[in-house]
Amino acid sequence: MSISSDADLDAELRAHLQLLIDERLRAGMPLEEARRSALLEMGGATQVTEAVRDARRNAWLQEVARDTRFVLRTLRRDLAFTVTAVLTLAVGIGANAAIFSLLNAVLLRSLPVRHPNELLFFGRTAARFGSSTHATTAP
Repeated sequence: MSISSDADLDAELRAHLQLLIDERLRAGMPLEEARRSALLEMGGATQVTEAVRDARRNAWLQEVARDTRFVLRTLRRDLAFTVTAVLTLAVGIGANAAIFSLLNAVLLRSLPVRHPNELLFFGRTAARFGSSTHATTAP
């Protein structure tokens, strides 16, 4: 739940409480008694807030379930598209996994040294007025 919806909920609860208090004041109750009676009828603000949050959460879950059922019905209706999409995803994921496994075995894991972090790289860099040779450690 976002901050703005919390603020909106708090404002709505305060407005509802004020309506209940005004209703009791019109009926002739003193202010403190009207406030106490309205608070008792409404219940605790924390409980009301939690009940609203639960209702919003349940509404979201129900919407996701409804959308999921719609997608499954649509996929079942167009079976050729579903099979094509699933096979395309399977081939793509399988090819990606195979290529990564091959590169991992050949390039990443097969260094012929015991401590690859102690390797040095030698190279030349072109300086502004000539070239120089330097050595750096492996990243």
